[in-house]
Amino acid sequence: MEGKINNMKYGKIYYKVWDLDNPRLDLLIIHGLGEHIERYNRFASYMAKAGIRCFGLDLPGHGKSDGKRGHIEKFNDIAKITDDVIAIFKPKHLCIFGHSLGGLIASYLLLKSNNKLEKAIVSAPAFDLKSKVSRFLFPIMKLIRKAQPSFTTKNGISANQLSHDKIIIKAYENDPLVHPYISITLFFEAIKAEEYCFAHFLDYKIPMLLVHGKEDSIVDKKCSEAFFNMLPHKGKIFKIIKDSYHEPHNELNYIKNLKLYRDFLLAK
Repeated sequence: MEGKINNMKYGKIYYKVWDLDNPRLDLLIIHGLGEHIERYNRFASYMAKAGIRCFGLDLPGHGKSDGKRGHIEKFNDIAKITDDVIAIFKPKHLCIFGHSLGGLIASYLLLKSNNKLEKAIVSAPAFDLKSKVSRFLFPIMKLIRKAQPSFTTKNGISANQLSHDKIIIKAYENDPLVHPYISITLFFEAIKAEEYCFAHFLDYKIPMLLVHGKEDSIVDKKCSEAFFNMLPHKGKIFKIIKDSYHEPHNELNYIKNLKLYRDFLLAK
């Protein structure tokens, strides 16, 4: 099932659910920068075999949702939109998976969502955006943001850095719903969200599986490790995925990685 909800700020927001009768649990998927929810078809089909119903949305400015490509005004807008999508399905047992920018968003939603989340899988969370820009450029970027908040630039993501699987790379390069942009406002909002997550590390309570590809050159795995080491609660797991670039769920050994996610979600 798919559909769109109306949002006063961004317009129509696309959502999708991979229908499943009597699911054991529901998994909200938050995609990464520049991509869209339908890149998770294989992921969701695998989870469905275990009784896990997946659903998700295209973030504003992404995929089939309205909005300028790569532009989101506030991270709190995402929290409100995801709560609106969740309300459509009213899941009894809700977990969350987020990758890259989606991993940062998932970490933020664990602190901000109005819904009870039971478990979280956070994949290569974008906790290193600030380090990607020279500190000498920040004053200039802030001036640009003030003058033109929706100004966008290339996000620097290369398809060859996503996966060892050539089929995945080619599909990404030829996907008309993929875009290469990030707005200056989204960049600063993501940094603010990262700082919020690190400042509120004591508020994370639910079981979390944090994964990162060993050969990831898009997001620094040291940032994931630093975040993980701060978390005080039990039930946390950190896994470096061997033979993996940025997207373990789209690697040549994706079945092994999805099994790891599935087993974590279903464990009592």
